[in-house]
Amino acid sequence: MPLVEFRETLIEYFGVRSIVTLKDLTKKIATISKVRVGKHESRTVTDYAEISLQNIDNLGYLYIPKEYKGHPPANRTSIKKQSLNYNDIILSFRSIFSQRVALVNKSYDEYSAVVGNNSMIRMEFEEDRKEDTPIYVYHFLKLPFVHNILKSLCSVEESANSDMQALLSPSVLETLPIPIFYEGNGAYKEYIHTRLSILDRFDSIEGYISFLKDNLRDLTLGCREDDSSGLITFSSQAEKAYLIIDAIKEFEKKLESIIDKDKLKEYQAEIPF
Repeated sequence: MPLVEFRETLIEYFGVRSIVTLKDLTKKIATISKVRVGKHESRTVTDYAEISLQNIDNLGYLYIPKEYKGHPPANRTSIKKQSLNYNDIILSFRSIFSQRVALVNKSYDEYSAVVGNNSMIRMEFEEDRKEDTPIYVYHFLKLPFVHNILKSLCSVEESANSDMQALLSPSVLETLPIPIFYEGNGAYKEYIHTRLSILDRFDSIEGYISFLKDNLRDLTLGCREDDSSGLITFSSQAEKAYLIIDAIKEFEKKLESIIDKDKLKEYQAEIPF
């Protein structure tokens, strides 16, 4: 999809006319450099962490796993230059097809600095665009049709081991069209995180439903005769299932008191991106 056609898609999808580029919304887009450089005697920093795009939580933030074992000492000057900041966006330019994009969290208390590696691109934001704008750009980059245009913008180059790989250039990424966005002092971030939290709750509810299906498919399997009284009682699994059903009924009553079922689809249609 050419960029001109992509711009038209954005206008239709978002219902806006003002289209800018990623360069307009960011402070800097550049590849990350190595930190383990220079003579060994200059590598004195050990209390740092190198993040991985394998470790991303449900809000899109990078985390450092408990089993993280650290890396060899790094150059102090390099660490200072390459240290990641809150709400920087990180993506891999070597494995763009994996659609791995992540945000840097506010703090990683155990470490003096957190860095990426030299297969990553880093997007930095101005101080007055630190809360909402990174969240907006992150979720924009995660849209399937945006990911597809990023793949089309990659250049294919030969790697050191003679394999052909698709690489995304920071200078090309800067030109990516994106609807204009105005920082809202954290309001947009709160809105998005609330939506994601609700989706997490839905996932939990789906787990309960799965449990119910497994345990109530044949009700006779949940019954047994009590040896002492001769009465038919329920197994512990069946009792749990009925307790969940009661809880869901109460939850359903609360929802019905809030939502007009006939207008539910209308409400959903009004939810903005």
